[in-house]
Amino acid sequence: MRLLTKFTVLFVILFMLIPLETYAVEKRISKIVTNQHKTEEILVESLPEAGINLYATEREGMLENFRLHLLSGDKYLPFWFNVSNQTYWPNTFYKDINQDGKKELIFVLTTGYGNDIVKQNVHVFHQIKTNLGNSYKEILVDNPMAIILKNVKTKLTKTEAIINIGTKKNCFKNR
Repeated sequence: MRLLTKFTVLFVILFMLIPLETYAVEKRISKIVTNQHKTEEILVESLPEAGINLYATEREGMLENFRLHLLSGDKYLPFWFNVSNQTYWPNTFYKDINQDGKKELIFVLTTGYGNDIVKQNVHVFHQIKTNLGNSYKEILVDNPMAIILKNVKTKLTKTEAIINIGTKKNCFKNR
């Protein structure tokens, strides 16, 4: 339970920090055309500090078939999707979010938007040492709604509202 609470706090902090740390980055587009499949690979993000480039292909209004180019080699991310509208292209951050002295790669993908709603997925890669040098391993990021559903219980009556968050109980009386 304590570990779950720490992860919940970490994600809340992460979502609070991301808007504060957001900065305008000129998105450079480079296209690589292969003759066999006529697939265009687009450079959607580059972080020289981390030594990474993020590529994807565009098809039917979506970016897909992501490839993360690292100094240690390429990671293929076939299940990642992002809308192709450049306003909502992936946001990438290179921050030490778990205070272990190593910076993590954080990718925020927008899978849908409209009518005051933006649907996003977060992917976090933690730096690890391998026989070939430093590399990154993806850390599972739980859905924030799943964390809320697991940890928050509510009860509403005509006279009061009770909200339990973990072991803390809050009661609000109707006046």
